[in-house]
Amino acid sequence: MGPIPLTIPKSLQKQNVYWRLHLVPHLMKFHDYLKKKRKNRLHLIHWNRFLNTNQKTDNKLFMKESLDKFGQLIVKNMRDKQLDHLYGLLEGKWRAKETKSLQGKLSNFNEDERKTLLLLVDNILTHTMHDLLFVIQSNNDMGDGLKVLMDGENVAEISDGLQGEIFGDEGWIKKFSKYKPKTDNDPTIQSKGFLTGFFRKKSG
Repeated sequence: MGPIPLTIPKSLQKQNVYWRLHLVPHLMKFHDYLKKKRKNRLHLIHWNRFLNTNQKTDNKLFMKESLDKFGQLIVKNMRDKQLDHLYGLLEGKWRAKETKSLQGKLSNFNEDERKTLLLLVDNILTHTMHDLLFVIQSNNDMGDGLKVLMDGENVAEISDGLQGEIFGDEGWIKKFSKYKPKTDNDPTIQSKGFLTGFFRKKSG
């Protein structure tokens, strides 16, 4: 019987730089040594079994990491950046000429109006993310040609439904956003502390 080839799972080669640069070369050398020793054929079988154990688990972990990486990208760019801009408008911190007029109008809002504005923008951003993710998922499912890859993985194939990934305690918004989802009675609506101070200045 011919020599048994050493199988290095692609997930391990792709997932971990240490595997590629250090462990894999040493294993290959050891495998070449064992090939010369016919009596050590059993060791080759054990090595291959060892390297392929939990290969499916490794693949799932790698794909989950890719999906979360995509989710973090979506939340940071489609939610947090926009809320950063809104909070800046409410603080009156932007100096661009085109925003000064808007900041002046916002300064006339009372506390309830500002809370409503924050709730409105939060709601719009959540629905925008939901609809974009739904388009990506549905186009992939129907084979319409739109595919989004992260680390070479099709995110729509990994997820059971991209549009649902943003919700819940384990959802992307809770995991990756620095702004908690807003509700009508959510005390974190003033989490930065600037609103209370701002209104106190206005009334003083």
